[in-house]
Amino acid sequence: MKTDPYEAFKVELQANIRQTITSQRANGVLAMSKENLMRATPTPKESVGPVGTNARWIYREMFGDAIAALPHDYRAFVRP
Repeated sequence: MKTDPYEAFKVELQANIRQTITSQRANGVLAMSKENLMRATPTPKESVGPVGTNARWIYREMFGDAIAALPHDYRAFVRP
């Protein structure tokens, strides 16, 4: 069975997204687009992350997957 080499990166990314949404709600922001949320969320410090030619696309896909895995209240904050 293959393990995901980016698992720790994804876990930290999801935690960073939750923290960003929580702080934005505390500041009175009711919703954000996925693109704006991506800009506001700090990049994970985990050293094993996507690199190379397709790194931006891979990160965008991981970001979307991380949002989809969040509980409903967090997902409702993100607007398409």
